Amino acid sequence: MRDSAYSRNGKVTVLNLSHADERRTPRTDSFARRKPSTRRIQYGMVAVWVLLLLGCFYVHSFRAGLVEGELRRAFSLSAILGYGLYLLLGCFRGFTLIPAANLLLVGIFLIPPLPLFVLTVVGILVSSGCIYWFSESLGLDEYFERTQPSHFRKCKESLQKHELAIITTWSFCPFAPTDAVCYLCGVLKIDFFKTIVGILIGEGTICAVYIFVGQQALRWLHLRP
Repeated sequence: MRDSAYSRNGKVTVLNLSHADERRTPRTDSFARRKPSTRRIQYGMVAVWVLLLLGCFYVHSFRAGLVEGELRRAFSLSAILGYGLYLLLGCFRGFTLIPAANLLLVGIFLIPPLPLFVLTVVGILVSSGCIYWFSESLGLDEYFERTQPSHFRKCKESLQKHELAIITTWSFCPFAPTDAVCYLCGVLKIDFFKTIVGILIGEGTICAVYIFVGQQALRWLHLRP
């Protein structure tokens, strides 16, 4: 970029501006323009998520038999269709904050133990991965770092000291929602691989207990052939 100025003798002097000065303003303006748009996208994602939660809460509370009915209808048409629908619900379930055990209790009457175990664990892993990246994309880490820097740092340091052990124990505990630790790991930017491995070990173990022990209990009670 060039500029000109007149000297005392009337001659024109050409001044060269540095490339750094030339580039500084556009970059600053571009950053300023992107920031509000990013916030609008994040607010929109949160709004859609809240609406989804409200819709799932309504179905879960007032139309509890809807999911089971649709699964039974799918299995009456085709086993592959039923498996696909169960897997789809398992992958989608994490965004609703509904425990995986709820869907598992429906599937245990419809699906044999081994396919049920595989489909349930795959659905949990896909759901956990989606939740991890979704929570990170909301920018909540920047919000907590700005508003609660000391608490955010202490929580992150505490979890990073024993990442795999904490995530595995949390996932195995029946009364601790696994989705919550996925959101937490995404916000704190805990290693994604360790998060998934911890969930695989914890959830895989507790699901195996639910499914295989539960199937034997149902046979013992003559509720399943």
